[in-house]
Amino acid sequence: PEEHLDAMTQALSKDFRDRSMGMYVDREHSYARVCMAAPSRPPRAMEGEYLDALRQAARWLDVETTALARLFSGNAARNLLAAAVDFGPDGKAVEAPAHPAPPSEPDEDDRYVEAKLAQAKQLMDEYLNLRKEERAIPGAP
Repeated sequence: PEEHLDAMTQALSKDFRDRSMGMYVDREHSYARVCMAAPSRPPRAMEGEYLDALRQAARWLDVETTALARLFSGNAARNLLAAAVDFGPDGKAVEAPAHPAPPSEPDEDDRYVEAKLAQAKQLMDEYLNLRKEERAIPGAP
């Protein structure tokens, strides 16, 4: 799987015309490979110890290493609990608020995606209806 990581990451970057990051993790052997690609740029890759690759990926993404590590942990329930705790600058856990903040108003990108999803649903419904009609016609394939 890791031998295809760079090519897949580059393809995603090219298709979406944006940065993309791919990471292969073998926790059992403490090995990881990370690749960062951007359109019209050569990809950056690093492999080695899991924690070293994780730290490099976090630097490339400009995020905290612990936040990124939660994505690769095998215990989803523990991930949810960890996400509810904020370790402040003094290292002491501060619980998250009991009631999460309401979702923000949809922005232009959200409205665009929602419109495209509605359009795709309509087209799929039309396609499925045509398929049903074709099957209902005697002698049709």
